[in-house]
Amino acid sequence: MALWAHARGWRVVRPNPYHVQQGMQRQGRRGKTDRQDARMVARYGQQPDLPTWPPLSEEVAEREQLVQWRANVQQHLAHARTRQPQIVAHPQQHRAVIEGVQRLRVQLEADLREVEQAIAEHLASHARLQEAHTLLRTVPGIGAKNVLPLLVTVQRWDTMTQGQGSSKGLVALVGRDPTPHESGTSVWPHPHLSRQGDPRCGGCSLWGPCAVRKAPSANSMIAW
Repeated sequence: MALWAHARGWRVVRPNPYHVQQGMQRQGRRGKTDRQDARMVARYGQQPDLPTWPPLSEEVAEREQLVQWRANVQQHLAHARTRQPQIVAHPQQHRAVIEGVQRLRVQLEADLREVEQAIAEHLASHARLQEAHTLLRTVPGIGAKNVLPLLVTVQRWDTMTQGQGSSKGLVALVGRDPTPHESGTSVWPHPHLSRQGDPRCGGCSLWGPCAVRKAPSANSMIAW
């Protein structure tokens, strides 16, 4: 719907529902009905300083869809590979079930090869993406499995912030920001990572310290 509205020249705002709810509660509104929710969203949308939602460029959006589809296929394929030996070993298993799970595994393996080929063709058709991809692979800890999810995340962050995002904001986006907690001289629990970031960034594996620099040659934000 957001893309449909943006294509027609409408100003699109996608606020965090939690922020909308908290804003209304600060005004003393505690009820929960459909009419109150609609009124709450309408009043929130009347604020003049709400940031406009920027859509991803076509090439980044295609890349994100390919990465997400590959992750889905890999997840289903791993499940099929795990279940197949158990199904075959069952002494009372019907032949149709065994043949079905074998066909499913073969089809998923074919789907994975197809999406991998599509990703390779997509990389080859975008020179800047290929350059950023090669640059990221030089960073220790970044390999074939996490380079594309990381690249998509960084490019999405660059679009969300219109190129003005900070390294701390990017770390918070992926849920790797530290959350120290201390009070006085007696409360000193161990700090931990917040893990409250975008769940789509879980495959990026941004563990440990993170830094961000601008890579002029790739014209994109590179993180490690």
